[in-house]
Amino acid sequence: MEEMEELTCREVVEAATDHLERALPAAAAERLARHLAGCAGCRAYLEQLRLTIRLLSRIGGRGPSSGRR
Repeated sequence: MEEMEELTCREVVEAATDHLERALPAAAAERLARHLAGCAGCRAYLEQLRLTIRLLSRIGGRGPSSGRR
């Protein structure tokens, strides 16, 4: 079986949204999981992104793009 090339931190950042939306193909998700297992910085980045999404979902349509003033 051929060894898959490791992802770089930059590639993890680029794939973060698809990862959180569970939209990555299986092979890409496996590569990302392997990278995360050994990279505390990328794990922290994804956790911060999850927290940001959670907090933004709480304020819902009250942001500047809602058209309300």
